[in-house]
Amino acid sequence: MAIFEFDLQKTYAQAISVEDIGNCAIRCTNPSMEDYYIVTQTSLGKTYILKFGPLTPDVDELSEDFELTYKKVDYKETTIKLEITKLINDGRKKINQAELISLDDALNAIPTADQFIPL
Repeated sequence: MAIFEFDLQKTYAQAISVEDIGNCAIRCTNPSMEDYYIVTQTSLGKTYILKFGPLTPDVDELSEDFELTYKKVDYKETTIKLEITKLINDGRKKINQAELISLDDALNAIPTADQFIPL
């Protein structure tokens, strides 16, 4: 006798609750302790979305795959949700933790200009 399993279902192990997706800052961490950030700010119908990472705490050098993206879009809840979902569910990043942080903490985590181009 043989048993064949089928109808595989993906389920999420964790969730994060964000009260105001148009104004939030989220730090996401993977098992390698690399941090990824997404920040949204909305003003006068425009939403500003900043994403960056990976950053490794206590390491001043940027990794080769570090990216920083910024975009300005008309406020649309589905667009913002998609941006957050794409980051926290990116299979290459392997995010397994996500937490809301303050806007100041997120902005302070942005690398300084001297880390982008070696002098």
